[in-house]
Amino acid sequence: MRMLRRMAALGVVACVCLVLGQFSAGQDKTGGKDKGGKDGEHKHGKLSADQKALMALGAAYGLVQYGRDHKQPDIMIAAAKVIASIPTKPGETVKDKENKVGKAEKYDAKQAAHEILDEAAKMPEAKSDTIKKLLEQAKEDIDKAAKGPTVGPLSYKGVFFSPQNPYDIYFIQLQGGQMTYTDLTSHMGTDLDLEIRGPAGELICLKNSASPSEFCDFYVQNTGVYSFKCINFNPSAQGKYTLFVR
Repeated sequence: MRMLRRMAALGVVACVCLVLGQFSAGQDKTGGKDKGGKDGEHKHGKLSADQKALMALGAAYGLVQYGRDHKQPDIMIAAAKVIASIPTKPGETVKDKENKVGKAEKYDAKQAAHEILDEAAKMPEAKSDTIKKLLEQAKEDIDKAAKGPTVGPLSYKGVFFSPQNPYDIYFIQLQGGQMTYTDLTSHMGTDLDLEIRGPAGELICLKNSASPSEFCDFYVQNTGVYSFKCINFNPSAQGKYTLFVR
């Protein structure tokens, strides 16, 4: 059974690396735009490099949760290295009529990766010499990694710090006629939900599974300001989260 779980996890790693490889191959050296042919096409058009990066991030954070649930620090280490390798850029929010805007901090991929490594290192299963060596090598690789170009999904980093702070709302300008991919994730064990509404307040997407991450992709019919509500379903569980949008 343990071997089957490990094979499944390695399959997820391979999928993440495949998406990440497509993301890298689709960039040029100046603008980070896709060049490619039929790879990564969607019914509404070809996926951009930024959208592929967001999907890789979502898969990598899912891998972190898998490693946590199954007590496998080596899987978390592999996911941390993937997360550190994907560039993002800070997103901007638009104030609504009531001036309610979630406070977005700058997301640091390397810092997020190191936090995951620190969590993995605290597991009882991380006491072996093999895992210790993997941790040391991963930290060294992440620290030495060259800073990528300013491309990638928009990132909004926040924190749920008290029961009186059950949700944050981000108001983001979206362009009509294109796909938008959204990933809300936390590696602190919270139960997060995601609610997206359109310019007229219409419900676009509601994701409320019992997990620390939610993913939603939708076609933007009309240009306008869309609200992204990040909900902490269990307010007693405090922790950081990141919202990725592209």
